[in-house]
Amino acid sequence: MESSLQRGRCEPFMPTQSQIELSPEILREIEVAKIRFFVGNAPRAGITLLFVCATLAVIYRRIAPLDQSIAWMIFVSVLVSGRTVVAHRLLKLPESTDPFYRYGRWTVYLTVLLGIQWIVPMALWFPDADSRTQGITLLVITCSIFGALISTAVHMTAFATYAVSTLGATYFGLQFSPERGNATFIALSTAATVFAFLSARAFQSVFKEAVLVRSENANLVRELKTSHDALVLADKARSRFVASVCHDIRQPLTALELLAHQAANTNDIAKKAEIVVKIRHSSSSLTKFVSSVLDVAKYEAGAIQPQLEPVSVSNLFGEIRREFEPLANQRSLALQFTVDERWLLLDPVLLKQATANLVDNAIKYTTAGSVSVLARFGGEALEVVVADTGCGIPHEIRGDVFKAYFRGNSVGSTNALGWGLGLTIASRSVNAMGGSLELDDQVEPTGATFRFRIPTLLAPTAPAAVAADTERGLDSSLRVVVLDDDEKIVDALVSTLLALGHDAIGFVSTADAIDVVSDNRDSIDLVVVDYRLNDTLDGLDVLRKVREMDASIQGVLMTADLASAAKESAEALGCGFLRKPFYEHELKARIAQLAIARKHYLAAPETRTDSADHAQN
Repeated sequence: MESSLQRGRCEPFMPTQSQIELSPEILREIEVAKIRFFVGNAPRAGITLLFVCATLAVIYRRIAPLDQSIAWMIFVSVLVSGRTVVAHRLLKLPESTDPFYRYGRWTVYLTVLLGIQWIVPMALWFPDADSRTQGITLLVITCSIFGALISTAVHMTAFATYAVSTLGATYFGLQFSPERGNATFIALSTAATVFAFLSARAFQSVFKEAVLVRSENANLVRELKTSHDALVLADKARSRFVASVCHDIRQPLTALELLAHQAANTNDIAKKAEIVVKIRHSSSSLTKFVSSVLDVAKYEAGAIQPQLEPVSVSNLFGEIRREFEPLANQRSLALQFTVDERWLLLDPVLLKQATANLVDNAIKYTTAGSVSVLARFGGEALEVVVADTGCGIPHEIRGDVFKAYFRGNSVGSTNALGWGLGLTIASRSVNAMGGSLELDDQVEPTGATFRFRIPTLLAPTAPAAVAADTERGLDSSLRVVVLDDDEKIVDALVSTLLALGHDAIGFVSTADAIDVVSDNRDSIDLVVVDYRLNDTLDGLDVLRKVREMDASIQGVLMTADLASAAKESAEALGCGFLRKPFYEHELKARIAQLAIARKHYLAAPETRTDSADHAQN
């Protein structure tokens, strides 16, 4: 497409009305700009007209009587000024009368009057004047039309009515004049007026586009300011985040360092056992904190997508109850659950994460009384309500409780109040499931009530057989190969698997692990591998090679990566997935599921035969 530069001219970029949708706000802004332009330039136009007319009157004072010329010039100037004053005062009318459009309407009326007023002098005096005086008068009128360009050209209706009525009255007067020597003046005046019309149209178009550009620039400035403010807030939040993370990680790390030193310097078995309990507590606290930080990061990265599956509501909430009963008993609180018995299509991980964080928060801020949990299905939605009899939440901080790292200080002691991430994670988990977490309005100190509703449907069938299979899978003993480039992780996983009753062997070398699986493919049941390896192959590549050797060998992919692609790829291979850091019970449950999957695979003779043929080929 040929550009304006290629055509030999440089055209400035201006968005046209077809390029920018003229909203009511922009249209009103254009009208307001017209009014301000007219009000600002009308006095200048009047002064210019008076100056031109006075100059011509002085030059031709011997032809046209000076007193008459000055009289009608003053009359015209007064009328122009009066029109401006009256129209300007209309802006002071009440807002309900829409003063901007009323102003434009009265501008047209008064401009028409300004042109019509010529009818009187044109009818009484103009026809009897000599041709030279008539020519000068026509010149003055034409000059006044050009003078109107700097004031009324932005309002095309006003300009057109002024020019037509003024020239019309003049031409009307000429029809009664005995002089016939003004044809040249009339032709020149008409041509000048046509040129003025074209100029007015161009001026009006440029004016509108200028207003649009100004409006766009103003919007861009506002957007830039908003973006700048958001970046400043984000930078401050990041700084607070880093400071909080550093502080909260150092706390349990310091405790672990001191406790490890104590354990190394004591021979008292009972004392060592007590220290081990404290070490496990600090380690669990650190793991929970890191998991919470990673969860928040996952939600902010948009890496969380609900994975719907049939879920027993009573079983899931039973797990939550068993998890928090020891803490509730320790604080002498009654933990009450009223739960629906049906199977629903839900994401069990997100639902448990949201509810568990709400229960944990309720227990922490309740010193006496009870914490109650209600889960009921109705209207194709599951409603969950967590209420406590704690200190309540002050109204002035209710808008902040869902913000990351916000910690309430209503409880007398600030110990063990967490990291200010629980409600943030709960809220974002609920949002990911298509719901909204709400805090009921209550008066202190009657406690706090959180509730949410998430869309769901009844599961087609209750998969009791699957649940029973999973329970049986917990008793299966497997031969497991562990692969990770971190030797400490390998040692910890192998020790955990041995403690769970499995036969496990670990590797930090990818090649060694693949060789062992290849040589013992008939006896290997499971491969647990990290996603990020210090090798040309990653964990997914290793699992693909293993499945090519023997499709019955199950796999688990581990990763601390927040991206969801690894999880989706692992599931596409038919493998399990664990996100670091994870707990022993999560590893145990995943292995149990894969043990059942292996049994089902081996029980199908056609798949076993196909796998053997594939391996031979």
